[in-house]
Amino acid sequence: MHVERTLKLAIQLGRAAVVHKVGVYARMISPFYRIPGDKKAQVSAVGLDAAPAEPWGVKASMHHESARALALVDGLNLVLLRPGLMYGDYTVTGITPRLLIAEVYKFLGEKLEFLWAEGLPQGTVHVRDCAVAAVKAVEWAAKTAKEDRLRLAGEELPTTLKSNELIKGIDGAAKKEDSARAVVFSLVDDGSTTQADIAKAVGEAVGVESGFHGTIISSFAKLNMGDVLEDVNDKHLEAWSELLNASDPPISTVLPISPHVVSQTCWLRLGGPKLSGGLTLNDPLVLQPADLLQPYPINFSSAKLKTVLGFQPEYKLLPGVLKQAIDRFKKDGNWPVAQPKKR
Repeated sequence: MHVERTLKLAIQLGRAAVVHKVGVYARMISPFYRIPGDKKAQVSAVGLDAAPAEPWGVKASMHHESARALALVDGLNLVLLRPGLMYGDYTVTGITPRLLIAEVYKFLGEKLEFLWAEGLPQGTVHVRDCAVAAVKAVEWAAKTAKEDRLRLAGEELPTTLKSNELIKGIDGAAKKEDSARAVVFSLVDDGSTTQADIAKAVGEAVGVESGFHGTIISSFAKLNMGDVLEDVNDKHLEAWSELLNASDPPISTVLPISPHVVSQTCWLRLGGPKLSGGLTLNDPLVLQPADLLQPYPINFSSAKLKTVLGFQPEYKLLPGVLKQAIDRFKKDGNWPVAQPKKR
């Protein structure tokens, strides 16, 4: 599915951009990247060419392979933006699913507890900062020669393919042996966000007690993530449906946001059941990738953006900023408002 709908589509879009003489083609890539063998190393730090970043997870890997293919499109002025976890007005991924899960636990009258270590880096960026950075990157790329673009902001894009079998017959796909290099800007705010920062900001914005599971539960989850996801989704699905039904004013059950997290295994196992409001697991709007719950750092550096483009982020992940985003959703009738259940 990813080969057909992500890789092939990206190649078609890149070629169309060349045909129509688009000045710069900018594309977002996944936040799920790491430096192989070094959990503390920042992705996209200046001078990182000796240690290119690799994606983790199926979704991130296929978006990465799409970027590799685009880097090989002749005549394409390509800029890749790698943002951290997004937050702010009308964002539907990143921090928003955590806010919705917090609403579920507030409704249930329970404490919201996070997995993994409090100090785990989870780089974040406000959607408005992301938009500003994208415009600056495009303006810079439009007036800068290719050699200078790659010299100042280029990164190697290592293959994730074990063989070329997966991309067999896909015209324009980057083969395992192909070398691909493109302009890549990683983007995070200046908050050096950790899991503890997210837990605190989310808890205060929603008004629910938050904390962390101990090392024993986190270790179990690491070994049994599929089972944990099923248990979590079972609990969240039922409570989410109750929360929507109890919302005042009444709220549509077909929303662009959701607390549901699904892995590839769960998708295949549960592909038929209906979710709240008649939605199914085939509806991409109601699902978040299980990668959001993995114990991997999102540890980016915006140094290249600052050095090359003179960019400075305006926002940090604070409870008031998250509360504003929640209020925007509420104003449009897309956020549940209900009194906690009586225990």
